[in-house]
Amino acid sequence: MLKAVAKVEKAKMALFIRFSTRICETTWKCYSISGVSPNFSISNVIPGTYQLRAWSKGVVGEFILNKSITVTAGRTTNLGEIVFTEKRVGPVAWEIGILDRTAKEFKHGDHFNQWGLPYKFPKEFPNGVNYTIGKSNYARDWNYCHVSVSIPGRGVAANSSTALSVSINGGKNSAEVANFKDDACVRRYGIRGFYCELEFKFGPNDFKVGENKITLHVRKTRGYTNNHQFDGYHIIESINKNNNYNNNKI
Repeated sequence: MLKAVAKVEKAKMALFIRFSTRICETTWKCYSISGVSPNFSISNVIPGTYQLRAWSKGVVGEFILNKSITVTAGRTTNLGEIVFTEKRVGPVAWEIGILDRTAKEFKHGDHFNQWGLPYKFPKEFPNGVNYTIGKSNYARDWNYCHVSVSIPGRGVAANSSTALSVSINGGKNSAEVANFKDDACVRRYGIRGFYCELEFKFGPNDFKVGENKITLHVRKTRGYTNNHQFDGYHIIESINKNNNYNNNKI
């Protein structure tokens, strides 16, 4: 058994614990949920050397313990107190969705396993998603999955791969991210896929006073469709030690 007390910066923040190792060339994972209590334990852990990770709703990224943990048969491994610090460089200017590693909060997310839902996206959002901070509602104006089919007669079930970049106010696109894994989440009617955290940096000169337009550019790199889900978006104001704004992160 593994036992520990995890302290985090946010009060009453539930932790989702993942304990993983490789045994016989297979990744072995054990999970636990702490609830609002900082105490957690994992029973029936196979002896071996593990890595401890944790994440929490509303927090970007993962908490990773920077040392390996060895579990011995017939003994309780007590880690004592572990302090997890949220990785954040500044205040959040705005946020879309809920950071919980699912797309449930978006349109249709509460009945995501209904057959045919992905096919509704091109009809319900013929011009793509246009979302205005402070006016739009992500439960109504942002779909749980974004789908495009480029060849007539080809369905969403086709194998696919996409690339993503970001631009602000019509400026130059950011570096493109194209190493996504095809987890079949959309075409298999899921609500969560492989977790991937992306960060795009922009300087103060990329923004202007008043309305700013941030565009997500999604490009098909393989297959017949672009199928993807988002957990959430936010923009963070980066502040240096002199309380001056360095740049913004999306």
